Amino acid sequence: MFTVLLAGALLGAPVPKAIHKFPPDPERMLGEWEIIVNEANGQPRAETQPTIWTFTDGNMNSSSGNTNWKIKLDPTQTPKHIDIGSYLGVYDFDGEKLTVVYSLDGQRPVEVKSGPINYMSVLVKTKK
Repeated sequence: MFTVLLAGALLGAPVPKAIHKFPPDPERMLGEWEIIVNEANGQPRAETQPTIWTFTDGNMNSSSGNTNWKIKLDPTQTPKHIDIGSYLGVYDFDGEKLTVVYSLDGQRPVEVKSGPINYMSVLVKTKK
């Protein structure tokens, strides 16, 4: 009788969701990322061609303008901090997406969302 009750309880028990373990942020960011959303001052920016950001150890290269910046991450802050050259920003991962928000005015954004004086890029890792 106990076995039947136990089996019934287990069959009706919710199945725990799988927990996906991601590597630390500096390692997770490595590679090529394509911008899928690009906004300036809260408005969409027209893109004439796909833009790829490539992160290597301590550097980021953008295919638009073929520019290269030193980057610095501080994932211990809330929101997480990213410095792209002299631009101060914040970032967050949402599953397989990376959102980066930065400002050109020397002030670090306080949220990872589009705003009146911020640039926001949402990226997905390329399949290379």
